Amino acid sequence: MAEGTLIWFNESENYGYIATDDGERLYAHGSAFPGGNGITGRCKGLPVTFEVAEDGDGRRAQDVSLVEYTAPQRARRRHGGRV
Repeated sequence: MAEGTLIWFNESENYGYIATDDGERLYAHGSAFPGGNGITGRCKGLPVTFEVAEDGDGRRAQDVSLVEYTAPQRARRRHGGRV
């Protein structure tokens, strides 16, 4: 299982590209995602895991899954009164 980030995904064309952690750019068809529907909405930079497949056209991503991502919490301000 490899890891990378989505570069972009075109909903109407149902394909996009993934940047691997090794710096490679892989084609990802919508059918490679769970349910075969690809991604909807803003997806640039989302972390993904995937398998690499090779065919006559080269290397591509398959079995793509989004990695659960939780943004770090912001530091909370302490409510101290001024003197």
